[in-house]
Amino acid sequence: MRSPFRQRGVATILIVVLLGFSLSATILAGLSQVRSSQELGVSLHSQTVTQKRAWSAAEALRQYLQQTADNPEDWSAFVAQFSPQINAYPDIRMAGFEGLEARFTGVDFSDSEQLLFSALLTATTAPDTRIATNSSLQLTFAIRPPTAGGSGTTGPPSRNVIHFHDGLDISGGINIHAEEGQEYDLFVEGNVNIGSVSLTGIDTIRSTHSIAYQGGSGGDFRELHASCDVKVANVGGFNIESIRATNNVCVQNTASTSLIEANGFVSVAGGQHGSIWASANHDGAASCANGAARHCSGNTYGVNIDWSTPVRQVHTKGQIRAREAASTVDRWRAEQQILLDGCPDQRADIVSRTGVQVPSWCSYRAVVNPQLRLSIPLVPPVLIEQAMFDANQLRDSAHYLYRRHNGATRVIIRNVRGIRDSDDPANPPDVQGNGYYHRAARDTSNRMVANHACTTPASSAADRDNCRRLATAFNDTTALPAFDGSGWTLDGVHHAPGVVLLEGDVRIANGHYTNTFIATGNLQMVSSGNSVAAPNYIGPSSRTVAIPESSSPSYQGVCNNNYGLAPADFCSGSSFDYSALGGLGNFALQAGSCPLGSPGSCSPAQYIGGNISIAGPVLGAIKAGNIFSTSGNTRVEGYVSALALGNTQGSSNRIGNRTVIDLRRLPPGYDPTAGAVEGGTSEGGGDNGDGGTGAPGVVELKWSRYL
Repeated sequence: MRSPFRQRGVATILIVVLLGFSLSATILAGLSQVRSSQELGVSLHSQTVTQKRAWSAAEALRQYLQQTADNPEDWSAFVAQFSPQINAYPDIRMAGFEGLEARFTGVDFSDSEQLLFSALLTATTAPDTRIATNSSLQLTFAIRPPTAGGSGTTGPPSRNVIHFHDGLDISGGINIHAEEGQEYDLFVEGNVNIGSVSLTGIDTIRSTHSIAYQGGSGGDFRELHASCDVKVANVGGFNIESIRATNNVCVQNTASTSLIEANGFVSVAGGQHGSIWASANHDGAASCANGAARHCSGNTYGVNIDWSTPVRQVHTKGQIRAREAASTVDRWRAEQQILLDGCPDQRADIVSRTGVQVPSWCSYRAVVNPQLRLSIPLVPPVLIEQAMFDANQLRDSAHYLYRRHNGATRVIIRNVRGIRDSDDPANPPDVQGNGYYHRAARDTSNRMVANHACTTPASSAADRDNCRRLATAFNDTTALPAFDGSGWTLDGVHHAPGVVLLEGDVRIANGHYTNTFIATGNLQMVSSGNSVAAPNYIGPSSRTVAIPESSSPSYQGVCNNNYGLAPADFCSGSSFDYSALGGLGNFALQAGSCPLGSPGSCSPAQYIGGNISIAGPVLGAIKAGNIFSTSGNTRVEGYVSALALGNTQGSSNRIGNRTVIDLRRLPPGYDPTAGAVEGGTSEGGGDNGDGGTGAPGVVELKWSRYL
């Protein structure tokens, strides 16, 4: 018989063993729970990091799209990679985001003013581990594209080669020659009237009033845009990518378009056309600037199609009327009636809010939708900011300033190597205060020769020490410039190069000059045999320039010339400074001023002169404070602006005979825009700050979700 005490000992041992197993299990379970909790915490942390990386990438993508939309050229290159007809889109490569996959998944081009770009971003953290996480974001960005001209600081170079205020009449041919692939723009504050002329090399015409292109021939246009009517009639066959008008559009004969947009009514007869959008003055959308010519009145239909004119799509808030053209339209949309004189194609897509009227024998398909409401973008007005030009503000920049004092011609000279400044203490007090005497003096052959700057009023044996020659006329006694009581005349061979400012009106009769001529009054070139070249066009040394419309004139070099005089601003050491005087050396001609008592600010009634007319070659930029005109066969190798700051008395800028603006053979260092084209332009009021048009694009995240 076993002892009960021994049985109790075994039980105790078993209890202890079981308790040990239980404790071990509890400890192991606790350790497992701790480990699971730690892994869950790490996993949650990893997921948070992954989501944060995905959103960081989303913001980086938005910033990239914004930078692209800031610049029209960058934007055009970016959009060219997409097509509404395909589902393959360019890859998105984002430096600095490892473990990130990004791709575009769709693009919606249906609204030209707000494009929708969809993208999918997937971020992965700690791949191939137990705590690997990923986060996928589906994004849609709403992008308002930039308008031409961009953001100013980052936009493309200005292309508004002609920039006129107070209207433009073109009765002669104008040809702009550009580098291959380059086109240029014409901006006009006022009405644009183009007669039966040849017009080539202009990409865009924008007017704050109306545009009438009536007769003649030309190259293709990218855009005609007006703050009233656009009329194109009796022209040779060419294409216009888009016509935009805040009022009405009328196109006749053989001109073809890809897009017509009008806040008023549209009429087409002849040619071929893509899409037509007409608001038909719905809710008073149509408008015209004060003084704008009305060229397209009389049409009461939203869109009126005459003759057998092929049109791809028509959209209007008014009626559609088609005469003999019913079968040539693929897509019809009208909030009022569609009136057809012929039968539409049975495959055509026809929808009207109020009904379709066709001949009784027609078989066709159409939808009447009383709820139809069309979204038609409104055309913004063209706005051009008017800059100021005052020749008197450039007095301190002039190397030679000609003025009258006590009935005599005096010349103030500044910053010219080879002659002391006129206000140098070494000169007599009268010269310091009023400038050098401009008179005849004895040369090295003891001849009396005109056009010297002298420290004394009368000739003497010491003329060779007291005088320096400034200009060369046809004979020894002709003054250049000569003052006749009403203004200055330059009739000779040339003048010492540099910036020349003359108080009053200026007439350039003969000679070939390397100068920036600035007149406080009007400036006129009267002969096709003379020419003016901007200092930056010629550069440091004398050279001959072949001019197709003229001979091959020789020009004095700015730094190395017959006079031994060199403007120190340009000729610094052994180099030539093209940026001297803020780029003033890019100009050949400037004119107009405010009274000396109100520099830089005066009313039109106070403004003095500012009219520039040319008849010969100008190798440099031109700025007219008031009105610009041409006569004869003229050539300009630079941009032209006319600001209409004075009393224009109903006149307008005028291009007569044949004018060539050639921008193909420009020498290095010369800037035909003269650094900046004056006066900002915009559509609807935005200012890009650089003389271009429009504004940068805007990118916004419209929609997002996790997948």
